[in-house]
Amino acid sequence: MSGKITKPLKNIILFVGNIHEGILNSIREFENSENKKFRLAVIFDPKTKSGKEMKLDHELDIVISCDMNSEDNIKKAILPYKDELLVATVRSERDVPYFQKIIPFIKDIVKVPSVRSLDYAISKFKLRKRLMSYDSDITPDFMAVGDTEKSTLDKIEKKIGFPLIIKPSGLANSALITSCSNREELEANLSNTFEKIKNIYKKVEGRGKYEVIVEQFLNGEMYSVDICVTDKGRIHFLPFVREIIGDEVGFNDFFTYKTLIPTKICAIDIKSGKSIVKKAIRAIDLKNSVAHIDMMKTKDGWKIIEIAARIGAFRRKIYKLSYGIDQSLNDILNKLSKKPLIPKKILGHSAVFSFFAQEEGRLDRIEGINKARKLKSFFTINTKKKIGEKCLFAKNGGTSVLTVKLFNKNKKALNKDVKILEEYVKIHTK
Repeated sequence: MSGKITKPLKNIILFVGNIHEGILNSIREFENSENKKFRLAVIFDPKTKSGKEMKLDHELDIVISCDMNSEDNIKKAILPYKDELLVATVRSERDVPYFQKIIPFIKDIVKVPSVRSLDYAISKFKLRKRLMSYDSDITPDFMAVGDTEKSTLDKIEKKIGFPLIIKPSGLANSALITSCSNREELEANLSNTFEKIKNIYKKVEGRGKYEVIVEQFLNGEMYSVDICVTDKGRIHFLPFVREIIGDEVGFNDFFTYKTLIPTKICAIDIKSGKSIVKKAIRAIDLKNSVAHIDMMKTKDGWKIIEIAARIGAFRRKIYKLSYGIDQSLNDILNKLSKKPLIPKKILGHSAVFSFFAQEEGRLDRIEGINKARKLKSFFTINTKKKIGEKCLFAKNGGTSVLTVKLFNKNKKALNKDVKILEEYVKIHTK
């Protein structure tokens, strides 16, 4: 008599690249609600930036170190666990290219987005090109640029016009994004971008090859929304979020200065905003994924700015605070063909600030931190630079010095604390 064959237990949730403690907490809570036990695994390349920052003191069941530039190594690393995989996902923008490399080896056993759809999500140039061919009304005019020759500048001036924006294709956090009002600024800013882009790409592990695009400058209000896209392409929307960029508050820069949720946006605008998101997601054929979409509400309608196939920055925390939405858990639920949990009741009001130095230089001191901690709406603060570290504007490849999260159940109380925070926090350089 032949022995009974034991079917492999599919209970591994695999994260590609770095993993955050909050995600682990979400999964443990899900285990309790489902009365199931999951094994948590992470696969990473120790030579990458994420790999070097990897904290292995998390409650992980499986840790896989792998050379992500070798298909043979990836295949060998995945093979022992392949039949036991339940979910595979990625959290960080810079780890999406490594997720792409793993997808061919797991796409037949777990629900994952296509490699091609992720190509659109990590390249501003490919995304713009695809959206333009699908529906030119939902994206700004743009063109790729490779030099500062007179003929190139002539072509930009004729096709795009002024004002315009210069953007690197595969960088995040508004790095090297600059605006130009005339030809002189265009030539100078393009030269600056080409001079710095290679080093910045290497430093932050930019996605794909480094490309530069110029696009139409859009006047309007910036919003974002996070979504879950099912294997059938159905989209589940989370609430819209208002993003105030540095340019709106006096900085000659395009980093996200302030993030606010809930928003005041009206139902008609939400409906039309969702409509262009649906078009954009269909255009790139993204499925089996969460996504974060930045878009601009202009007098001529909504325009898609960016699509990222991941949860938005700070979104896990502010959606949880303001609505009780756990988007990290929703990512898992979506890939298990379960409906995401998106309650609509407002629990409170959240604000996130990303503070940059008013002047570039070495960090001398940060004023107002103690005042911030005493605010009734204070939630968390994260100082990202040490005294003496170099502080650059985002347009020159810099990152924020300080982030502060506020939360209050009372909107007026939050608004009061927002004003105090903006008045007292000052970053001094020398």
